[in-house]
Amino acid sequence: MTPTRHFWALVVSDIALADWYVDMFGLQVTATLHPDDGSVVAILEDDAHVLELKQRARSVPRDPAAEGVMKVGWFVPSVAEEHARLAAAGAAVEPVIEQPELGISFFFVVDPEENVIQIFSRR
Repeated sequence: MTPTRHFWALVVSDIALADWYVDMFGLQVTATLHPDDGSVVAILEDDAHVLELKQRARSVPRDPAAEGVMKVGWFVPSVAEEHARLAAAGAAVEPVIEQPELGISFFFVVDPEENVIQIFSRR
């Protein structure tokens, strides 16, 4: 298998969080769906990623099997540049962690609903 795009989904309390992902990562909202269960789903995309944000209807109980994402992440050419860019944009970034024994560096950024995104680069 040779993946050509990455997909992940996050459950959020407010679908307006899509704007944060547009501002911070340059994703574009390509669809907004309104399933029969009363939820709202926003599909955000760029050339390499598809992110689904789902605002669960208040009357629908949480489904841990379908909503169990702990964190998401992706690789970038330069962790230092991405860290600086996100910090300058006002994102809640944590310090860069270097792991020379693994040949990677990374940091965590937390969205306004406390979903964790891990940003990596390889040396």
